[in-house]
Amino acid sequence: MGLVWEPVMGCDRVARVRSAYERFNCKDIDGLLALMTGDVAWPDIAEGEERHGRDALRRYLTDVLAFTTPLATLGDVFEVGDAVVALAYHEAYGDDGRLLGPPRPVSERFTFRGELIDRVELTSPDQVSDAVRARLPQGHTRGGPAT
Repeated sequence: MGLVWEPVMGCDRVARVRSAYERFNCKDIDGLLALMTGDVAWPDIAEGEERHGRDALRRYLTDVLAFTTPLATLGDVFEVGDAVVALAYHEAYGDDGRLLGPPRPVSERFTFRGELIDRVELTSPDQVSDAVRARLPQGHTRGGPAT
């Protein structure tokens, strides 16, 4: 029998993940880092590696957010074992407001140390199963529904 994922409401870790998404979308780097451990591990998708620690993550986010505006549309958030899984569509916009590629469905796994996020792992779009994809939010872009 497979895992049964049910949305969890009111959990501190779930609220922390939701807050991380809000802070990321608002480019609030300091607020986002406040939710992380000092040695947090964060995926650097472009380089295919992880960034380790708040200082490295701050540099990475400062560079990325200097030329893009992210939009992560959050869907369900689940507790699975010792982690929280978030399902979302990720989009990025250039300085001119143009969408930089199609929205990507993702599944992100957040692990914690105490109350802080210790690691973020990203599942590539082609690895998101149809069952999980069905639980994603409807894909939207700033200009309306994604086509």
